[in-house]
Amino acid sequence: MVKIYVDADGCPVKNEVERIATRHQIQTYLVCDGGIRPPLNPLIQ
Repeated sequence: MVKIYVDADGCPVKNEVERIATRHQIQTYLVCDGGIRPPLNPLIQ
């Protein structure tokens, strides 16, 4: 099973990653040092 980990602090393509992960049903984790607003998509944590 494929999982994607994204450095959410400095990644300029977070929206594109979320769109592609949703399209292909891939679990994705946004990792950051500070707080970010969690997306509503259940595949994105």
